[in-house]
Amino acid sequence: MRIAHIVLNDFTRDSRVQKFATTTGREHDATVVALSGEGLASEEAGVGFHISRIGMFSKPTGRLAVLLRKIGLHRPWTAVVLIEFVWRTVWRFGRHDVWHCNDIEALLVGIIAKFFRRKLLLVYDCHEFEAELNAQSPFKGRVIRRLERRFLPWVSEVITVSPSIAAAYKERYNVERVTLIRNVPHCKPPSADPVDLHKKFDIPATARIAIYQGAFIPNRGLEQTLSAFDEIPSDALHVVLMGYGALQPMVERAAASRTNIHFQPAVPYDQILRHTAGADFGLLSVRSTCLSYLYCLPNKLFEYIQAGLPILSNNLPDCAEILAKYNVGEVAQDGLTASAIKSFAQRLDKFPAEGFGLAQAELNWDREEEKVRALYARVEASLGTR
Repeated sequence: MRIAHIVLNDFTRDSRVQKFATTTGREHDATVVALSGEGLASEEAGVGFHISRIGMFSKPTGRLAVLLRKIGLHRPWTAVVLIEFVWRTVWRFGRHDVWHCNDIEALLVGIIAKFFRRKLLLVYDCHEFEAELNAQSPFKGRVIRRLERRFLPWVSEVITVSPSIAAAYKERYNVERVTLIRNVPHCKPPSADPVDLHKKFDIPATARIAIYQGAFIPNRGLEQTLSAFDEIPSDALHVVLMGYGALQPMVERAAASRTNIHFQPAVPYDQILRHTAGADFGLLSVRSTCLSYLYCLPNKLFEYIQAGLPILSNNLPDCAEILAKYNVGEVAQDGLTASAIKSFAQRLDKFPAEGFGLAQAELNWDREEEKVRALYARVEASLGTR
């Protein structure tokens, strides 16, 4: 069976797609179809799968990109780029058996491809609650709801990342089967030594280290975390912020001005847990500003668990359920304030190793990918009946 994993990015950081492609590539012919990027190979071998980046004449670069931004046509021009991506992708991969569409934009590409080849099967992988995204306009949210309601009957399988999002899709769109496949990492190799963050950032040996990892974007609680550590004495507690995104300059400025705030650029997927394990506890500061964030179950939660870090989280129901079930952290009911963080740092020994051992054994990709194989066994069986 030939599977095309469709993404509308250059596929340099998407660990979820990488894991799916590797898992499906063990039993099938799997290709990740992505956008071209400066300095990136158009054809490349992944771990058990192939990567094909679509080069497009319409993609603005250099002076043209600057000009389009200056005159306010950058966003409208993305429609031209999307049209070319659709045409080139359908031309090259339209004869594949299955398109695994990551997020709503990729699903639209898949729907168009299905007009040309009715036998094409679509798998819709919702990395978030697509119609309820952070900072999304109400108009765009309504458009996505209508698109999903109209086209989900064309989809063979629907995948979501948290129980609450799965329940929401079932209720909102009357979908009978939604498969929950969480953003869990691989198990941390026993031989993988933690990065010594004390040494790397010249942190006193007696100080505790908190870690924030993930995207530096609004409503992830980044501003609140920085504000909290602005009030915390630098001799007792430090924070390492590891990631990238639009708010990175703010993080770098804070790290430059405060001795207990440190910036770590994003690292490759296979190095994340080594850096995570160098901290004493993890911060999960996502703010419930939209349903997608309220219902989130982010990969950083499971990365903290694999690294053996107690977790202090905002009040997010699916995350709170994991923390309580395995006794690996607690919810800060009033948010991640300076007092909440200081108090939690003094009580890290209340989370026993047994809870982490059970959570690490159950919440890892080796276990989660069993659902991927079962899902694609159903897809393959449905191909045989067509």
